[in-house]
Amino acid sequence: MTMVMSQEYLPRHIGMASGLSIGLSIGLGGIAAVILGAVADSVDLETAFYVCAAAPVLGAVLTVLLPSSRARRGLAPEMAPS
Repeated sequence: MTMVMSQEYLPRHIGMASGLSIGLSIGLGGIAAVILGAVADSVDLETAFYVCAAAPVLGAVLTVLLPSSRARRGLAPEMAPS
């Protein structure tokens, strides 16, 4: 779903949208792993687990803030009237 949504946002540059989506998710995952490791080392492991549990809540809030995708009529085959 994420890939389709990124391609809907950039319909003329589907390859670039795919690359940005995959690259950003892998890059952010690496950064998050370093941050969680630093939290676990400096505070404790339990706090790092709480941060992991709060991450989906932050993701849900950010998802609500995304602009709505528009319907792409050109992609769906047209049905002949019966």
